[in-house]
Amino acid sequence: MAFSSIVDAKGLFENVEGLWGNSSPVQQLALSILTILVASRLWQLVPATGFKSDEPPCYPYYVPFLGHTIPFAMNANKVFRAAGKLFGLKPYTLMIAGEKHYIITDPQDVSSVLKNSEALTFTNFAANHMRDFYTIPDTPGTTLEEIVEGTTIMPDGTPLGNTHQLLASLLSGKNLEDLVRNTILDFERSFDEVQNKLSKEGSAIEVDFSVWVRDGIGRAATNAAYGPELLKTFPGFWEAYWKWHEATWKMLYKFPSFLVKEAFAAREELVEAFMAYLADGPEGDRLRRGGHPFSVARRDEYNILFPLETHARIDLSLFQAFHINSTVIASWVILRIVLTPGLLSRIREEVAPAYSSDKPDVDYISSHQTCPLLHSVLCECLRHYVAPMAPRHVVQPIRIGGYTLQPGNKLLCPARASMMSEQVWGDTASEFVPERFLDKPMDFNGRMMRPFGGGLHLCPGKQFAMIETKVYVASVLTRFNVEFLDGMPKMDEASPTLGTMGALGVTSAIITRRQLCRP
Repeated sequence: MAFSSIVDAKGLFENVEGLWGNSSPVQQLALSILTILVASRLWQLVPATGFKSDEPPCYPYYVPFLGHTIPFAMNANKVFRAAGKLFGLKPYTLMIAGEKHYIITDPQDVSSVLKNSEALTFTNFAANHMRDFYTIPDTPGTTLEEIVEGTTIMPDGTPLGNTHQLLASLLSGKNLEDLVRNTILDFERSFDEVQNKLSKEGSAIEVDFSVWVRDGIGRAATNAAYGPELLKTFPGFWEAYWKWHEATWKMLYKFPSFLVKEAFAAREELVEAFMAYLADGPEGDRLRRGGHPFSVARRDEYNILFPLETHARIDLSLFQAFHINSTVIASWVILRIVLTPGLLSRIREEVAPAYSSDKPDVDYISSHQTCPLLHSVLCECLRHYVAPMAPRHVVQPIRIGGYTLQPGNKLLCPARASMMSEQVWGDTASEFVPERFLDKPMDFNGRMMRPFGGGLHLCPGKQFAMIETKVYVASVLTRFNVEFLDGMPKMDEASPTLGTMGALGVTSAIITRRQLCRP
């Protein structure tokens, strides 16, 4: 029987060899592709190795050894959607760059992840992010991990404390009120300039709306937080920031430096500006004049602990976090309001009482009780366009979603996978429903979705981001008419982002002045 099988196999091989030799190049190419496809399908039937029986199952992949690395790098959201069809909201595993990544999407499981800081740590991710994105080195006497955890000891023996908690206190209460007030004042000044330009140069201007919004809201917030002298003294600062920010995903995937040469140069330009801003002496004092306490939260301590350049790179990381969502989400909110039939008139009617005087009533606009529809639309945009991952490193065995996560592996909680899930949001999950949050206004940051993270690492600027976005949107729609020439742009879901996903291409819009009718 064995001899017969060998003869049969030999005959089969000779038949295949003959078929190959008698085939045209096109047929040989087709046969090669077919062979690869069949081999890939057979590979999917082979159980993943190195998994314990109670670990989250591995999502099948086609290419041995590479696992999910290439499709994840090309479009992580697409991978999450495909895996979600197989596993629903149950935990599963992706193999990325040879490492296990547990994927957690069920809102209750995500809540368990965010509450557990003993078995699951964010520290390694944050420290490595600082090293890779900002090239912040470890310093003798302290490490970036200690800075993230707040366990650094100053030379005089006193603890530095947790910077995240400090920032949360500096972005609340009276400090928050001051930051909001100065940001809104800058909004109004810039809107006055646009209206004057429309009066002098014609009745309309054409802009790339996404850029127009990000510049308007971003520059105003920068002036309010860091004082007006930073952008005046370094006029290329804002453009350099966006040149670098838009390429950060390439740094995430460790592209060779020659492929991101311009982005690296832009980052170093920003670092030089922050070095001047943080330096001792008359020039540093001038640049910091009018700044918010947020902008110099750890200046004295960091100047003792670090060289000035290292301090500047750390502050650049805070600057990026400060702008990561509102500068992009505001344009999506306005796009949705303008292009959803009947919604613009309802929003304008709702916010109108806030513009009965020369200055907008911030409390009226920002409250979900007085402006519930505006709040609901913003929350729905957060659900559609914000894509945080909430990464963690597993340091102790932990049970999540009925499975055991093993130490030494990584974990991701892709927020958009649950924020767009029919199991969570019903049949309308993929639709844009402006009224979705009218009855449950707090679901945007509760059990259902977490666009600002959660647990110990909840974004300290959450309140400020919500307020500045609402007031900016309300003011633009009150002061101007906006016509989008190409309709709703497509979302760029393929490019990895640290916050809100942007639009593909140029969002062309015509802006005209609107007569402000006070009630």
